[in-house]
Amino acid sequence: MPDLTTMTAEWVAEQREHNYRRTPARRVQTVEEVRAFVQEAGFCHFWPIQGVEMPNLFHAIAGRVRSVPNEHDDPDIGKCWGRKDESLDKRWWYYGKLIRRRATMVSLDLLPAFYACSDNFGDWSTTSWRSTGTAGRRWRRRTFTRRCWRTGRWTRLSCARKRVWPTTAPSTSLTRR
Repeated sequence: MPDLTTMTAEWVAEQREHNYRRTPARRVQTVEEVRAFVQEAGFCHFWPIQGVEMPNLFHAIAGRVRSVPNEHDDPDIGKCWGRKDESLDKRWWYYGKLIRRRATMVSLDLLPAFYACSDNFGDWSTTSWRSTGTAGRRWRRRTFTRRCWRTGRWTRLSCARKRVWPTTAPSTSLTRR
């Protein structure tokens, strides 16, 4: 890593290309490489987002920056869907719409940080998520209400597969604000 005085925009761009696997030599080709990419990056989007510079699976599979084609028979699109579908049941990462309401994959090591930033957290001083591994976590259906920004009415939403971390306090119902 160069000195802060010698760090240039070109060096930062080269590091992004390398870390986001947007070079032909580091492109993602197998399911195991997808797992390693998400683990290495910590989190990534499934598709590129215009105007947002973050790692995404589509560019990592393509091995370069390119726009998402409108045709559904593109080989890189097929590989993206195929690699994701092959690995969903293995629980290597959390997949959901987390950042900017876009499909996001988060490594399980970084998931507690994302969870702590949400409104859905428990008492972290008594929860030892590292020592419990996957045994202390469980999947369950969560129902909550949200005010519609357009109409102002309250609507009930349901998350079918929400990872919920154990808390010491009993669960309480959400109140309207």
